[in-house]
Amino acid sequence: MLQVAAYVMGIPMDLIHVEGPRTSITPNPTSSGASTGTPYNCEAVKQTCQGLRGRLLEFAYQQRNDNGNQWCVDQGIDFWNHGEQGWAATVTNAQGRTALIWQNLIQLAYAKRVNLIASFTAKIRGGGVQIPCMTFKPQDQQPNPYGIERDATAVLGGGVDSFVGFTYSAACSVSEVDVLTGEVKIISSDIVYDIGWSLNPAIDVGQVEGAFVQGVGYLLTEKLVFEQEGEEQGRLNTTNTWRYKVPATTCIPLEMNVHLFPRNAKSVAGIPDDPHDIFSSKEVGEPPLVLANSVFFAVKAAVRASRLERGLDGLFRLDAPATVQEVRRACEVATADLK
Repeated sequence: MLQVAAYVMGIPMDLIHVEGPRTSITPNPTSSGASTGTPYNCEAVKQTCQGLRGRLLEFAYQQRNDNGNQWCVDQGIDFWNHGEQGWAATVTNAQGRTALIWQNLIQLAYAKRVNLIASFTAKIRGGGVQIPCMTFKPQDQQPNPYGIERDATAVLGGGVDSFVGFTYSAACSVSEVDVLTGEVKIISSDIVYDIGWSLNPAIDVGQVEGAFVQGVGYLLTEKLVFEQEGEEQGRLNTTNTWRYKVPATTCIPLEMNVHLFPRNAKSVAGIPDDPHDIFSSKEVGEPPLVLANSVFFAVKAAVRASRLERGLDGLFRLDAPATVQEVRRACEVATADLK
């Protein structure tokens, strides 16, 4: 939000302060689920800054029309004389005060009782486009499940999307399995993520890495265990990190490469920017979590290779999360194999 405000207003980021989330600042906030925090909040910042910028531009040009260019130079508000720097340029006015043109303009606008407050509630788009790849066979080709009464008049379809856009990604992982203990080591993971025009590549790469490792925990270590019998049957036993294993440093791939798909690549050069996303950027946060499937299936492939090497069936069951116990069970290393 700092970046968007600074970009739209054309001023340094150190002049901008973002308050913490509370209802006195945003009285009617929207949840940030489904990676919508940046699109919704930055859209509101963009719109308010554009409104305020337009108001200040109109005020400054009106002062030039009424008082002349030299008067504006003396007041230190002549941003039109400073090229690309604009009102971010530092000037000394007729009174000997050195400041950014922006600061002089704001001070003068305040003195002239210009409204320096702007607000905007971003309209949440979505719900108007059919979900891609969600098509169904016509009613006359639908099967009749045994024991279930099917409504032959129901309208088939996946409904409409709830969000503005869709992002795409791919991952490839290499895992090593100790068939004796069930321990798993992730040798490497390579990820390519479609972020559109990234607002901040450093933040976006960090989001991809964090979501991926969270997914690794979900698929390898985070197993819920309940009491199976007795008076406390059904009680959750994995209530803390002594038993419930969240991702640790040993869960992170030894080599992890994250590549944001280049929006300016020749293969996508002809694709227009998306006017619905903030500066044509795409969401990131939750989507990369599913890429951890590459680790799970790499573990399963390693277990299968071990089983085939020892003459066992290549078809076996491996439940997620693939904990140490689950991997060791799937390997089926008998005592005879250890001799």
